[in-house]
Amino acid sequence: MNYENYERRIVERVGVHLAGWPLSIPIRNPGTLSRDNALILQNTLDAGTCRWEKLSAEELEARKAENRHREENGEQVYKPSKPQT
Repeated sequence: MNYENYERRIVERVGVHLAGWPLSIPIRNPGTLSRDNALILQNTLDAGTCRWEKLSAEELEARKAENRHREENGEQVYKPSKPQT
């Protein structure tokens, strides 16, 4: 899964998001998490409180608009693309 560009490659392209991901843990490859954070994430997945959810068309458009707004305000939402060679 493309964690580095989660918003563009997963949320915006596929129209799903991880609902219930623990707020204290950044969305990234679970293999890079500390042991404690990995256990927290595993517990939320096992309990079903963290799960994939499909976004409605309205939710998806709102998410895209929010992402653009965040980028315009200087937050890096999208990882820059590598230059083509």
